[in-house]
Amino acid sequence: MPAGCLIERLRIESLTETVKDVVLASNPKSALKLLTASLEESLPERASSKHMAGRNLGCQEPAQSLKYYANAA
Repeated sequence: MPAGCLIERLRIESLTETVKDVVLASNPKSALKLLTASLEESLPERASSKHMAGRNLGCQEPAQSLKYYANAA
C-alpha cells in the first residue's frame, strides 16, 4: 500500500476508536469535552502552501477578449 493510503487507514482507525471510547464511556459528555480540549492543545497549526492556500489569486474578472468570445459563441 502507498504511504498515503496507510496514513488514511490509520486516521480512520483512530477516529473509529475515539468515537467508540467516547460512546462507551460512563459519562460520554465529559469524555467528549476532555477529548476536545486535549486535541486543541496537542494538534499543531501548520501553514500549507499546497493547493494555492493563502496565495493572492489576482484579478478574477474576465478579460475583454474573453467576454467578446463568449458573446460570439
